[in-house]
Amino acid sequence: MDDDEEDQIDDESILERCQKVFNEVRRLKWHYRSRCESLIRFSNENFYESSLITFPAAKPGAFSVDLLRANGTYQARRNLTEAERISEEAIEFMRHFARSDEESMPTLGIVAVNTDQRDLISETLRRLAANDELVDEFMLKAERKGEPLFVKNLENVQGDERDFIFISMTYGPEPGQTRPRQRFGPINTNQGHRRLNVLFSRARIRIALFTSFGSEDVKPTETSKEGVHVLKRYLEYAESRGKSAIESISQDADSDFEVEVAKRLRLRGYHVDLQVGVTGYKIDIGVRNPDAPESFLAGVECDGARYHSSKSARDRDRLREEVLGGLGWKIVRVWSTDWFDNPDRETDKLVTRLEAIRRQTPSIYQDYRLHGTYTVSVAQTVDEPEALEPAELLADVPVAAPAKPIEPISQLDFGALLDRADDGLELLNSDRSLSEQEAVRALRAFRDTEIKARMDEWEPHRSILRDGLIETFIKQRVIDPAEWFHKVPQYLRSGTDAVEKRLYLERICEVIERLN
Repeated sequence: MDDDEEDQIDDESILERCQKVFNEVRRLKWHYRSRCESLIRFSNENFYESSLITFPAAKPGAFSVDLLRANGTYQARRNLTEAERISEEAIEFMRHFARSDEESMPTLGIVAVNTDQRDLISETLRRLAANDELVDEFMLKAERKGEPLFVKNLENVQGDERDFIFISMTYGPEPGQTRPRQRFGPINTNQGHRRLNVLFSRARIRIALFTSFGSEDVKPTETSKEGVHVLKRYLEYAESRGKSAIESISQDADSDFEVEVAKRLRLRGYHVDLQVGVTGYKIDIGVRNPDAPESFLAGVECDGARYHSSKSARDRDRLREEVLGGLGWKIVRVWSTDWFDNPDRETDKLVTRLEAIRRQTPSIYQDYRLHGTYTVSVAQTVDEPEALEPAELLADVPVAAPAKPIEPISQLDFGALLDRADDGLELLNSDRSLSEQEAVRALRAFRDTEIKARMDEWEPHRSILRDGLIETFIKQRVIDPAEWFHKVPQYLRSGTDAVEKRLYLERICEVIERLN
């Protein structure tokens, strides 16, 4: 049996069996789960003939699928690099939100394509998060909310949903190869496309897609199962960030009434968009927040053709209050009878309401962005520096270019550095700018006097300040912990003590920021 065939299960779903028994099938069209249309738009277009009624996010051009290239290899049904990357990101996520109010704290689920990768991620998470009080606090709160952290595989995630879903696509090139084999396990089965549809619609707020291959690496043929075609299209969707996410703004008005209202708002200094939304329900007029133009201040609904075509006032009220309110919208209604009676008065009333909303504390959920989010356009323009190690080790690791050319530490006079090592603590604790040699002494002093002393079982070869990493921190000018993933090569990251990274990376970045 091929390694990729073990998880192939082609059983029909209960729904499919019922469809054969009952003659009439009625589809439920209103989609409430996703807080951003981009989370359901792919499924809506590829599986539901764009028939789902979805609702726009209160943020122009929002796209909530992040693609992160792990650049790992696939061996024995597992991808070690991808498992470590997704585990590190999950721990960062849990630590970030651990002290949030329990009610507002977002929840997390992790899905791998096969069972071996699922088990590897579970083991890696346990190892990296051992004795982490913040992770424990997050897990306890999530448990109390009734949505504990889960790590599942593709076949058993149906029925589950979380605010954030991290996905490990698992497959990738085998060691020594540059392209993956065209074997995608449970995806390449009769039910593979349906399983992907379920997977890509589990998140309420955001999806993080961790992958070691791109859409260009998936090459379906005429005999390929539908799942392989869907996989390629979804990767293209994520890489291009939806291509037409911009379609959610500045579309044609639904009526002349909307055009008139929008015109008067523009004359009052507001930036407005017409017919906000990609598919399904649209907001007549989206008013940008003057203090934060990347979000909408409010939505204005006019009682035009769309309003009068709704079945009942009760439906309209429920739609506005429950669904749109849950997505962060503040809805303001404008009545055509009042407007045409006295447009100046109604314009003043509308502006007064908008300014009242503007004074309120923003309630829109603030995006949590993952480190190193990848898009095709960014990937094609990244400059790579001289390799820190032999080129074959870095061939698949995207590393940002250094701020300026610097002399490699290996060419510095380490004897001189050691002779002056006793001033390292003084350099570490000062506020002045540092030369590269001084930064080496400061970081070595930090390692030898603080990190080594505080770690119960300190392992020099895994320290975050071993000489190879000190060289990388300085050469790449790592001044923000978020740069860890795209400025430090994977072969260095994977061997680093996770506890040291958690405790000391921020302080290290502060030292690097003081470089001349």
